[in-house]
Amino acid sequence: MWFFGVTTNPVILKAAGVRLAQLPEFADRVLGLGAKEIFFQSWGQDGPLFYQHGMRLADISSKVVVKLPATREVWRLPQGFQAREIRTCITAVYSPFQRSWPPRQGQPMWPPTWDA
Repeated sequence: MWFFGVTTNPVILKAAGVRLAQLPEFADRVLGLGAKEIFFQSWGQDGPLFYQHGMRLADISSKVVVKLPATREVWRLPQGFQAREIRTCITAVYSPFQRSWPPRQGQPMWPPTWDA
């Protein structure tokens, strides 16, 4: 297999007509092709909604990594996911200020494609 995991984008999924109810089937297909993990991005207007939606995404499979935008509202959320052994990834890092929040043990990973 020439890839390890697959990341998704909620805007692109929506434009392609993939609905929330279809994500489990989508994940099964991607994982069935050999991916070891799949990244789904949470959404919401505040931290609690990001957490609630992220938990729904995590329920799809133990191979789901929940992507969370690098905003102050969601920065503390990974601790709640960690308590449930759900992996997270901070995404939408566009500025050095956002990147200056260093991950600590138990906090989310940074996408490997980020460059300064």
